[in-house]
Order: sequence, then structure tokens, then C-alpha cells
Amino acid sequence: MVNRASCSNPVSRNRPAISCDGCKKEFHSVCITKNTDIVNLLNTIPGLFWKCSDCVSNYILLNPAGIQNLVDNKLTGALDTLHEEIKSIKSEVAKITEAEPPENQLRYSDVLKDKSQPVIIIQPKDDSQSHSHTKADILRNINPCQESIQLAKVKTVRDGGILIACKSKSDNEKVKSIVQQKMAEGYSVKEVGGVLKKIRIVGMTANLTSTELYEYIISCNSNVFSEESVCRIVKVFPTKKNNNIYQAIIQVDKTVYERALNSGNLFVAYDSCVVYDALEVYRCFKCNEFNHSAQRCTKNISCPVCGEAHDLKDCKSSTKKCSNCVKLKNTALDINHAVWERQKCSAYIENLNKLKSNLSKIN
Repeated sequence: MVNRASCSNPVSRNRPAISCDGCKKEFHSVCITKNTDIVNLLNTIPGLFWKCSDCVSNYILLNPAGIQNLVDNKLTGALDTLHEEIKSIKSEVAKITEAEPPENQLRYSDVLKDKSQPVIIIQPKDDSQSHSHTKADILRNINPCQESIQLAKVKTVRDGGILIACKSKSDNEKVKSIVQQKMAEGYSVKEVGGVLKKIRIVGMTANLTSTELYEYIISCNSNVFSEESVCRIVKVFPTKKNNNIYQAIIQVDKTVYERALNSGNLFVAYDSCVVYDALEVYRCFKCNEFNHSAQRCTKNISCPVCGEAHDLKDCKSSTKKCSNCVKLKNTALDINHAVWERQKCSAYIENLNKLKSNLSKIN
């Protein structure tokens, strides 16, 4: 029997041991680890050596260069492998980026061109319900793969609702029909028509009819309009500064809206007309707050110039104060302007941005 290296208990069949490859001393299995199966496994694998903690420490202290070389070699190998994987990924990404979509594939921009196509809004009757709950119910009843429904976009709307736009009107009708058949007890479903955006064009030298203006706009601006574009003439009227110069408000789809604003001008015959964003927030002429009319206003009257409680015609103030900007309670804002001075009015700009955001959820 050989004594264990650091304890007085002898090595025997009942106390199996393993020999250190460094100092050649024997160690009890139970002194090395509680899991003696590991030691038994080490003893059975040929060519596998074990060193005690003292020998491992001495090897590191006596051979730091060897350890450093080992670490460096391992790191170099790992980095080389990583670099090769990155090159491979970049190559695959480049192939995907360069690939053209199939000719018959419907692009998202193509869906946006047809603003007459409605979207479907599925609204839970319980307005406290979460969006995730609504989505789960929709998927449980309408599997787009099984029903062969091609989706263009899915967005959340308020009160737990989900907005769904399909790539075809027939798929829209299919979604609406299934909801009415299977989900009517807990949900309402409705179609919402696509929302057109407004632009204003200024600089026409002739008082054109709506039909004439439409024909000129479409034929003279092929870089902005296409055969699928939506364009509706709202009104044509003279400018305030010059009755011989005319302007027009027109409604267009999102693609035309973005192209026209980026271009900055549209040609109407030989007139190069400046393009402006005509999206606006409606203001009440009684209280001067936004998004309602004076006919339905239940608030107190407010002067649009000084913000006091009197009508505009009765205002004698020599200073301006915007009541809407005052209500924002931000001391850093400029409040010394009338409510109709939109470029200076932070309250108007804030409401305009909210309107654009809400429209983008539909468009």
C-alpha cells in the first residue's frame, strides 16, 4: 500500500486513487472530487494525463512563455476563424443586396400607390384588452398561410385594435368576412379608406379648370406621376398677394406626395409652380384650440392675438400672446405671436406632427 500524497489514509481497493503525471504521487479519488466517476474515467482513457494543482501551478510559474504562446496560438486560431466567417457573411449579404426582386413580386411601394384600397381594423369590444391578446385571437382564427392571404402591413391602433392591409382587395374582403363569421362575439371589424395627402402648388398664370389642371399636371410631370398615381383637384384659386397668379390644392397618394415635395416644383404647361405641404391642423375660431370647429365648441371664447377672453374685433392689445403655446407650460417657447402664425407656433407644429404620425399608421 502507498500512502496518499497529503493524507495519512492508505490507497487500497476500497480507496481508489489516481497518479499525478507531474510528481508521480497518488491521490485518493474522493480527495480530488466528490464525483469519483470522473477519476475512474480518467484512469480508463489511454494517453490522457492528470496533474495535481501544485504541479499545474509550478508549470505555469516555471514556463510562462509556453503558457503565453499556447494562449496566443488559441486566440490567433479563433480570430482567423471569425474573420473567415465575417467574410462569408459579407459575401452572402452582397449577393442578397444585388439580387433583383422577381418581376411578379408585389412591392410595398406598389401597395401604397393605390390609396383607394382600404385597410381592415379589427377592434376588441373590450377596449382594455392588450394588442398581444388581439393578435393571438386573430392568428387563432385567421391563419394567413392556410387562407392564402398576402399581407402588406400590420400595425397596432388604440384600444387594443389591429390594423391589417392586404396586398389585394380580395384578401381584404376575405379577412373581413372571416372576422365577421368567427370573431363577431368579441370583435368589431371595419374598413377604412386609404388617406390621401394634400399639397399646394403656387405659380400658375392662367385660371384653369380642374380638368385642365389635372391633364397638365399628369402629362407634364412624368417624374412624379405614373399611371397608377392618385390625383384629385380640390380647388383652384388666386393668391392673396396677386389675383393674376393662381394656386391649387390637390390630393395625392403617398408616393406622389413624397416625390413632389422632394422635387420642389411641378410644371403646369410652361409655369414652374412651387410645391408646399398642404397638410394642416384645423383650428376653432371661438376658443382657438385645435381639432374641432366653432359650431361644436363648448369652451370659452379666446382672442387669437392676445389670448384674453374676448373676440378678435374687440382686441385693443398692442402685444401678442399665443394661448395655445401658453398652455404647453414650457418657458423656453416663444409665446409672443398670434395663434395663426404657424411657423412660430410650437403648439401648432406639435399638433401637425401628431396628425402626420396618425396618418402614417394608416398609410
